[in-house]
Amino acid sequence: MFSYFLNGVKISTIHNRLDEDYIPLFGAVKGNAIYYLHRFILRRFNHIVACSAAVQSKLKQSKVKTKITTIQNGIDITRFKTLESDKKKLLREKHGFDSEKRIFIYCGSLSLRKNIAYLLEHLAIEENDIFLILGDGELFRYCKDKYSKDLRYIFMGKVECPLEYYQLSDIFVSASLSEGLPLALLEAASTGCYLYVSDIEPHREIASLLGEENISMFKIKDGSYNYLQPKIKKADYNALSDDKLYNISDKKMSNLYDKLFVSLLEQRH
Repeated sequence: MFSYFLNGVKISTIHNRLDEDYIPLFGAVKGNAIYYLHRFILRRFNHIVACSAAVQSKLKQSKVKTKITTIQNGIDITRFKTLESDKKKLLREKHGFDSEKRIFIYCGSLSLRKNIAYLLEHLAIEENDIFLILGDGELFRYCKDKYSKDLRYIFMGKVECPLEYYQLSDIFVSASLSEGLPLALLEAASTGCYLYVSDIEPHREIASLLGEENISMFKIKDGSYNYLQPKIKKADYNALSDDKLYNISDKKMSNLYDKLFVSLLEQRH
């Protein structure tokens, strides 16, 4: 926000879908106030970068007239790597997990927007499965109190570095209602997790980057008790190809930012 008052070319990167984030987090009155203030400020920038096509479409719906470029989020694919099976087994032993179990993982805030209560209620994990829940938030205590007596559910709280938990897991799950372009999904996919996620626009965008063989989606149905069951087992997943990894890499992202900055500077002269 401080850059709004500076001279020169003003650029802002947007990572969320504005009111879809603010209203669940702050409530209707405060959330709408923040939304309209943010929208007002964005109209005064020279250029906006949207972290996904889904965010760009939301900005246009919000009547933000500023020039918008989509540059999708990227991650460090040299760090978030898929382990070979023997190393994955050793990593599980290090953290006290059976190498034969199927491990689900969720990483993110435990909040209304992330729809974590729905996910826990509807995801049909089997008797020998494990579900790791990484993150904190307003629903953490509620969810932990409800499910922690079932030893299949492990609430880790906030984890500074989720890398090893991604690497030892099989399936990343999310029932989120709104996203920008979630880094957790990209990181999990890069480390070898299959993605089983809600059918929302940003998740469909990730599917276009990764290929449909690496992700499947489910519909959120209010009041429905259909149980969510991923079709894959542990052995069904293959590591991403080099071209798909590049699609979600920070190298691709930084190259696109470089091109944008050079273009904007050239327009000034």
